[in-house]
Amino acid sequence: MKSVEELRKACAEALAYLKAQSDIADAQVFMAANKHWLCRLNYTSHIRSNGLEEPKASQNFGTGVTIVFADGKVGSGSAESNTSIDGLREALAKAKIAAVKNPEFHGLPQPEFGKPTLTDYHDNALMGLSNKQFVSIAWEVLRQGLRGAYDVWKTVALSSKKTDIPNPLDLNLIIGGDVQLIRERMAVASFAMPNVQTDESSMTAVSITAMFEKLAAKGSGFFAGKTLNELLHGGPEAARSAINSAAATMSGSRIESGEHTVIFGPQAVAELINNLVAPGLTAGAIFAELSPFQEDFGKMIASPKLCIYDDGANPEFMGVKAITCEGLPTGRTDLVVDGKLAGLLSSHYDYQRMLWDPEGARKLGVDPHEHKEALWPRNGFRFGGGAGRQFSSDPSCSGSNTIVTSSEKEPLENLLQRVKQGVYIGRMWYVYPINGSRAGDFTGTVTADSYLIEDGKLSRPLKPNTVRINDNIKTLLMKIVGVSDQLKPVNLWGADEAMYAPDILVEGVKLESIGESVEMTRSM
Repeated sequence: MKSVEELRKACAEALAYLKAQSDIADAQVFMAANKHWLCRLNYTSHIRSNGLEEPKASQNFGTGVTIVFADGKVGSGSAESNTSIDGLREALAKAKIAAVKNPEFHGLPQPEFGKPTLTDYHDNALMGLSNKQFVSIAWEVLRQGLRGAYDVWKTVALSSKKTDIPNPLDLNLIIGGDVQLIRERMAVASFAMPNVQTDESSMTAVSITAMFEKLAAKGSGFFAGKTLNELLHGGPEAARSAINSAAATMSGSRIESGEHTVIFGPQAVAELINNLVAPGLTAGAIFAELSPFQEDFGKMIASPKLCIYDDGANPEFMGVKAITCEGLPTGRTDLVVDGKLAGLLSSHYDYQRMLWDPEGARKLGVDPHEHKEALWPRNGFRFGGGAGRQFSSDPSCSGSNTIVTSSEKEPLENLLQRVKQGVYIGRMWYVYPINGSRAGDFTGTVTADSYLIEDGKLSRPLKPNTVRINDNIKTLLMKIVGVSDQLKPVNLWGADEAMYAPDILVEGVKLESIGESVEMTRSM
């Protein structure tokens, strides 16, 4: 993996070369090196398996350029596995071929947004982890899952005072999931900001699903963090949590279709925000008129109980970055404050487009020139689907650390006590908009870690994969009546950003019972 100093030196040499070219009016050079480790867990008690399948380590590095040519055309290009001048020439040649006149482009980033505040915030122990050490950690995660299954069996057997309780391995125990580590380094410089800036960061995540297949019992556990110590403790704990959750959902119940009072757990909240809310809280979505929140700046788009902000510069959060991939400092952007739309995530390109757009005031609902700071480009990243910063991608808008919270937080126990009859949804998947993103309509499937709520307490488990939510995100946000005081870090699959989510109480959520034909077939 390329060192920070190697990237710094190569970036400076590349910028000097571009400055010497007479046909280039402005340019930015971006160099990145990433290492992505993945260990896939695939244990089955009833089918011969290796337990840990396909440990993988992928690396990439290279050069990316954005060029403003003297004739006004703009183009970008890249060179893979090459940070030398030869690689720069290859990237420049591609940029020339791709160059076009873009009326929505209004210049590369300028040094007007302050300076980064973070240095040396990454965990050296995690950045220096060896392949062997990482694989051994993945094995320990699996071992803890198996030990958890045995502990569950002992507890059930002892509490029932029976000796014929089957061993959990006889119930078709399945443990699946993955252990991931992303390490990234980058360097960026431009004509306007010639001093090379560098950044180095890491993120680790564990996602586990456990099933007792014969009992149709399913549970999950997840962990996300940014230090080796967090991984050593959080990874095994996620495996045990998945086993315990699966054990708790044996003999799950069904519910009838209709409107229900729901408490969404942190993972479910993260799915809703990441797939439905955050994409609409970007300057690019507002510019393209694809957001559910068009013309809503300064207006109530959610219950007064809800606050959302993004903060890439807080070293306590796992998605921390000192600078964006456009060379600008990260920082805090308040998106929703006590229910009001207060800001948008922006890249520099989208920030400029909103300011220059003659329809900007109509699209936003206010004059963007009077709210520049709420649109500051703190989120222009070159992410690549959960694999770090990509030299071959153009900057686009993405969250860093998205925090969902409230100015009126309360313990989860208080939220539960307010529900006489309802549903706790711990995990969802396939959450996506329908009828177009602007309409706000969406659907998603309720999977594991979900329970009925009766008289203020979690009671019977909800049978996995028997409920869908079909609702409207704008309506749902308005029906929030409570937010818990505990945040849990969540890193969703394929996401480079991090989410910190609480439990959220919502009234009148539209749930639909599904899978009747499947259940009938099994019972025949």
